[in-house]
Amino acid sequence: MAADLQENANDFQAHYYYAKRLMRRKRFTAAEEVAQRAVELNPGHIRAQNNLAYCYLNLGKRNLAFERYEHILTMDKHHCNARYHL
Repeated sequence: MAADLQENANDFQAHYYYAKRLMRRKRFTAAEEVAQRAVELNPGHIRAQNNLAYCYLNLGKRNLAFERYEHILTMDKHHCNARYHL
């Protein structure tokens, strides 16, 4: 799949779903990079934003996670997961 990402460097869905796959396998360091690219490709996608925040949280990057969750709440003030983590 990583080779597919290189071929499809601008494909949001490829990055989004690969990040989710990495997260399910608890490979948060690799998932962080892929999730970051997904957010760059589609910054308005709340679930992609949430995935990145979750990676940060699992990597011990609490400040980055909280900043991301706060950003999510500017997009959707009722977002359950962001409210839970803040």
